[in-house]
Amino acid sequence: MSRLEITADHAELVSRRLGEIMSNRVRRKAVNKAGSEARRDLAPLIAEIYSTSRASVGARGKAASPGASADDIAYRLRFNRMVRLSKLKASARRFLKGRGPHAVGLLAVTQPQPGGSKGRDFFRAHKGEERGEFILKARRGRRERRVGGPIVSLRHPGIRRRVDRIGQDLAQAMLAEMEAALSKGRR
Repeated sequence: MSRLEITADHAELVSRRLGEIMSNRVRRKAVNKAGSEARRDLAPLIAEIYSTSRASVGARGKAASPGASADDIAYRLRFNRMVRLSKLKASARRFLKGRGPHAVGLLAVTQPQPGGSKGRDFFRAHKGEERGEFILKARRGRRERRVGGPIVSLRHPGIRRRVDRIGQDLAQAMLAEMEAALSKGRR
């Protein structure tokens, strides 16, 4: 006759392992939910502030994978560093051209200022060959170069408020996922 013995130590190891898996799953789902909400909210907000389209903001999110360890659970959110000048709305870029084919004119670009309000920056430039391309003249040891466009800053007050709210969203998502996991365990 064969004998099998089940001890409390073995049950404790199994329950600890299952508890770790369950807590990782809850954390991962909460992080992914809060991250996807932030991506969904930040893309149109940045597009509105920088007078461009959502597509030119280039919001991309990478969710935490199911096999990630407790230290690697993270939702990674990336945006384009700069909004190209050709992607700005026509009202956000005005060019007052001088006379002649390569005459220097005044380019006015509407973009957020450090204080948070919208303002205009002016550049002496001439039109390039492509649509929305403007070239700054060479001067004082600097060669001729293109005007790139406004640089996206997450420190803008409107964007900063939404970024600061991510922690609250994460806490709410964590509570919701914990309640869902506990209700599934009762069945």
